[in-house]
Amino acid sequence: MLPSDVPCMNANSASKQQGLKRKRTSTTATMANNSHSTKEHVVAEKKRREKLNQRFIALSAIVPGLKKVDKASVLGDAVKYLTQLQEKVKTLEERTTKKTVESVIFLKKTQMFADENDSSSSSENSVAGLINDETLPEIEARVSHKNILIRIHCEKHTGVLVKILSQIENLHLSIISSNAIPFDDDSSLAITITAQMNAKYSMTVKDLVKSLRSIV
Repeated sequence: MLPSDVPCMNANSASKQQGLKRKRTSTTATMANNSHSTKEHVVAEKKRREKLNQRFIALSAIVPGLKKVDKASVLGDAVKYLTQLQEKVKTLEERTTKKTVESVIFLKKTQMFADENDSSSSSENSVAGLINDETLPEIEARVSHKNILIRIHCEKHTGVLVKILSQIENLHLSIISSNAIPFDDDSSLAITITAQMNAKYSMTVKDLVKSLRSIV
């Protein structure tokens, strides 16, 4: 080996050492960065699981009748509960948008019978029946769900309103309001009554009108 080659070898050796040092430094930095990223990922995953568990707890508190509290059972019962709620909402919306009113009208000096499904009116069905040849009374009853509206035009005589109200209560109806005003030069009464049906009893509107007609 020539003396002139020694400085070159020393230079190469120093360069290699510096390269190894830089590589070790880079590797250490990379490992540190990876460790930091791993810790951040672990922390984020822990927070996500905690938030998810909190939401499952909140969901299980809302859904009624839970028998199991594992996540699969909670989700399954929540889906069933939401489906039931959607069906109830749909039913209520249909009742609101298409509110049917059943009505029965008894008129004297009139002979007509309209089928309950008559489409002549978009909001109500009417049934009228032959009574007799007298002019009064005229009785109309309309039912919407459990609410009843009764209109009576009858001859004025003592105690007629009391008899009507008593008969309505005998039919297991709850009277909400009543009003009677003189009509036709005080010779007759125009009576308006609102009531509600009792859930334990049921009757047709036609039977209601017939029952009222028997006392007026």
